[in-house]
This record gives sequence, structure tokens and C-alpha cells, in this order.
Amino acid sequence: SFATYVPNDKDVNIAEYLGPIQPMTFVVPTASSQTAISAEMGHVVFGRSAMDPNSAPWSDPALYFIRNSGSGTQQMMARAIGVDAKRWWGADQGGSTKVRDTLKAVQSTRADGAIGILSTDFADPARGGVKILAFQAAQQLCGYYPDSSPFSKDKAAVRDGHYSVWGPIHFFTQVA
Repeated sequence: SFATYVPNDKDVNIAEYLGPIQPMTFVVPTASSQTAISAEMGHVVFGRSAMDPNSAPWSDPALYFIRNSGSGTQQMMARAIGVDAKRWWGADQGGSTKVRDTLKAVQSTRADGAIGILSTDFADPARGGVKILAFQAAQQLCGYYPDSSPFSKDKAAVRDGHYSVWGPIHFFTQVA
């Protein structure tokens, strides 16, 4: 297994171990008609927002539910769309639970304009209230869900390399 040792101020060693893979996703309320987003559209929405006429249907930054720039979810999504994580348009929800719950509470009349980011450990259990969008990475010809379909939870497209936004969970422990 992979481990990195990081000494701290008290001369105690901390080991970092890489755990299971976790995909990051763009999500919308289930009432939204949207099913996919490209890296280019993600760049328009979260990088230029309503200042860009091509941001429709996501033209109201008050309906962009994001994390903060220190969040691993936002860091990974930022790299996927080419927008610095510190410069995202949207409302920092402070955590994944709030992103999920706020998206679920969006009125159906505004659902097409709402979008957020979640790791699949938050998005999968909430599929009754949020919908994961297929993601088309740069240089891809179409978008892919992290799973083999919008309804499965098999992470087949992550495993076969089609879904590109993922990373390992990091575990830290004190070692002698």
C-alpha cells in the first residue's frame, strides 16, 4: 500500500494512505431537464457566469451551489473545467450536506437553472432529490455518467476510464 510520512511540529509521524476511488459530479435537482454538462460549459458557468450569454440555462449564480476553494470536490472539478477553484461563481454552501439539501429544496420552476457539485458518496444516496449529470471532459466526443446508466451505482465508467473526475480518499494515521 502507498504511504507518505509527514512529520509534524511534535516529531510525530503521520502516514497518509490512499483509499477507495471517489468520483466528483455535477448535480441538478431531479425536476431539472438537464442531463449533461461539458467541461466547456462548466468553464462558462463557473468561470464567467451570467456575464456570458452562453451560460443558459444556468444563468443565475445564486443557483450555483458550490463548496469552498479548499474542498477536494471543488479542487477536482476546477481542474476538470479549467477554472481556478478560488474564482468560482456561486454560493459557498460550506459543505456537501448543505449543497445536497439546498439543491433538493429548489422549486421546480427554478430547477433548470440550479446546479451544484457533489462527490458520489453524497449524490448517490440523494438520487430521489438530485440528479447526477453526465460529464463530457475536454477532448471527449460525448458525456459519461460515473455509472453505466443514470440509474445504476456501479461506477463502470470510472473503472473503464470514460468518467474522468475522480480521486482517492485519503486516510491519515499516526505511526511510530
